[in-house]
Amino acid sequence: MSDRLLLHPEKGLNPHLAICPRCGKDNGEIVLLGAHCKEYICNDCGQAHIGRQDKCVKCGSFHSLRYAGEIGDHEKIPTNLCKECEEELDSFKKIVDDGGIYFRCIACHANGVIPKTHSVVALVREKLNLPTGPCGIEVEKKDCPVCRER
Repeated sequence: MSDRLLLHPEKGLNPHLAICPRCGKDNGEIVLLGAHCKEYICNDCGQAHIGRQDKCVKCGSFHSLRYAGEIGDHEKIPTNLCKECEEELDSFKKIVDDGGIYFRCIACHANGVIPKTHSVVALVREKLNLPTGPCGIEVEKKDCPVCRER
């Protein structure tokens, strides 16, 4: 392994603003890319990666990354979750630990949780004989709370 930082031949450290990979908001970080300015996309889950890697950081797939091109000069880079997304995911975990269920919409790809107090959750768990631990369902557009609000 080299003990020197590879600088971009024209841009040096090549700084880019970082965004939350979940919501796309600025997360207050700056990424120094140096000479590694290539983007790869996971074929399985769509997660963007900077620089060549063998394993997807999101879904864990091996050797499923495809080259997507050079990173633009002012392109923002997805890195860590923002505080709001971290807090929301923590609250989701608490609701699921209390008997709720994760959902993902097939149409709009929204995700969230359905609390235990909704009769649908109790019915789904009972009918499918699901364990009390974390579990999830995919919902159609007509059943998605996000699609209904639009």
